[in-house]
Amino acid sequence: MFFEWCYGVDIPKVVTALGKFGGSLDRFRREFLKSREKWRFDHSCLNMIGMASCYSPNPQSPMGFDIPFDEHTGELHHDVWARWKALDPVESAPRYRSNLKKLKTLYIDCGTKDEFNLHLGARLLVKTLKGVGVKHEHEEGSWGHFDRSPRYDVSLKLLASRLAR
Repeated sequence: MFFEWCYGVDIPKVVTALGKFGGSLDRFRREFLKSREKWRFDHSCLNMIGMASCYSPNPQSPMGFDIPFDEHTGELHHDVWARWKALDPVESAPRYRSNLKKLKTLYIDCGTKDEFNLHLGARLLVKTLKGVGVKHEHEEGSWGHFDRSPRYDVSLKLLASRLAR
């Protein structure tokens, strides 16, 4: 949610990390696939590959997807970024308002220490949902992206009770 803050801030990190790979995300990908020591590879590059394969697939591209920036400068490829943004929940919620209004439960739970800034995206999504009249529940707490497992007791209990109705 709010791709500028969850993915956009990683673009400079990815460009910098690609320096070890001749400035090529494809070379990074190939080296990663060959390596047995996956933990040595930069997470922001791996995440960018995952997101690009979801948000900008392209069977004609050598990697099977397009990346939304120049690998050397970090400059946005605005046409590719626009494809990503069209799938950003903050952007797409108004388009899907009528379907979202049909949901019996829309629960948004995010920690204020989220390492991918998803708490900011969650806040903006909540604002957007309010603006288009979609009912939802939103909770924040002092956890991060990787230490939210205890929150499953809250979210799964809520979902189970709603599904039981």
